[in-house]
Amino acid sequence: MLPILAFDLPEWTENDFAPLRKAEKKMKEIGSGSGESSPRFRRACELLRKLASVREIDAIHRAISDTLHVRAYTFLLYSDEQFARCVGVGAGCLSRMRAVREPMTKLSLLQLVRAYFNHFDSISNEEELSAWSDFIQEQLAPQARRGGQTDLAVYAEHRGELFSPFAPYRLVKAARKQQIDFDGLIRRYHLGTFSGGVFLSRCQNIYYLETIRNIPVGENDPVLQEVVKPSVCNSNYIPGKLLGLEVLEILIDRSPQGEVSQAWQNAILSIAGDPRVPRSNPSYQKWWSLLGDERVSKVRGWLSRFDLKLFLDVLEQSARDGKIDDMERMFKPRKAFMEGLLESGVVSESRLFLGDYAEHYLKRQYKREELPAYTRVHSRQTSMIYLNLAGSVHMIEGSHSFRLKLLDKLPSNQKVRNYDIRTIDDSYLRSQLMFDYHREYGASEEVLELTHDVHFNWQRKAIAYLKYKGVKAEPAKLIHPDQYRAFKQKVGVI
Repeated sequence: MLPILAFDLPEWTENDFAPLRKAEKKMKEIGSGSGESSPRFRRACELLRKLASVREIDAIHRAISDTLHVRAYTFLLYSDEQFARCVGVGAGCLSRMRAVREPMTKLSLLQLVRAYFNHFDSISNEEELSAWSDFIQEQLAPQARRGGQTDLAVYAEHRGELFSPFAPYRLVKAARKQQIDFDGLIRRYHLGTFSGGVFLSRCQNIYYLETIRNIPVGENDPVLQEVVKPSVCNSNYIPGKLLGLEVLEILIDRSPQGEVSQAWQNAILSIAGDPRVPRSNPSYQKWWSLLGDERVSKVRGWLSRFDLKLFLDVLEQSARDGKIDDMERMFKPRKAFMEGLLESGVVSESRLFLGDYAEHYLKRQYKREELPAYTRVHSRQTSMIYLNLAGSVHMIEGSHSFRLKLLDKLPSNQKVRNYDIRTIDDSYLRSQLMFDYHREYGASEEVLELTHDVHFNWQRKAIAYLKYKGVKAEPAKLIHPDQYRAFKQKVGVI
């Protein structure tokens, strides 16, 4: 058993508390002079805000004359969105901070770093961002020699990777090379507190791109649902280039020439819309004009296939809904004929004309942004499709007793290929177009108007016309396989 220890402590006197009270008083004096809640600091912030509100940038530069105002400036830069956008980080501010104290205090430097991760390229142009990044690297250099795992020490150690206009791109590249996921990237560089900032947003967007570059072609990956969001596709990938443009380039270039998966096509249309619009269209100017003619041509080819698929869906469904008994005459031969034209590679352009029924039906099957551009027809039932065949034949097919039309040229006042026209009368495609053709060019054997029948007459005449006009499409591809033997017996070799 341990002995009881006896303590004989003297009573505390007022003098015993004197050193503690002296230290407390000194801390209060320091705090009242420079803390965030101190009157001096608040006055410094109010001055800078007032100058920013009237765009007195030169006066702000003059006001950054001591460490207190440097700290007020860096504090406002990361914490006050309006101030940051008004003032930014230009050469004048960087010069003043360097003149006041070299190197900066740790607190001011940390605030400047936070502003960088919060705003990145959203408050500065490329030249300003480059100067800002270089300045931070210079200020962090002394911290790197001290080591440690504090935020500032980690930023200093990786200053070359983190502080650059191209830092997000380089970080993601390095992370993928080292097989680090996005969360791991955030942990490694102590960026967790900046999840709502522009810098990490840029990193995340670039991470999306790297995912798209590496997923199997045509795969419906969840990342596609993210990159089509306006806030994502309209953000910067690198200075001067939108993320959406890079997404479009990847999806178009990786897809095969002949066709694209529905998921990838939906993503392309959701971002950029249909390229078959007037070149003056804002969407065309924003996206397609920058993608180049080769990519535009490739997408138009896909959309011709998609146009035909949608038209055939409408044709088949309208036949079913209308309870048309002669389904074969209504749908099967026309489907085979048009798909055969696509398979033969002679379709160079297409355009959809949708009536009320077709538009309502397709909007139930697809999101509006996933549909190609189309023209509205003033008709409850009838829909049509225009196909340009090898630049030599203009073909128009339609539903509901529509007569197949084949023309060697279009009238000069034609509306079929005028993309500025968004609505059209049913009667124009049924009869007015042909009337305009004959009025301008006279009676001619260079134009055909054919009624669909079950005796192969329309196919025979259409195939002969295409051959005459130099459109290379094999009859075997234009007739349904179940009917080809009967076609040859009836018609012979064309």
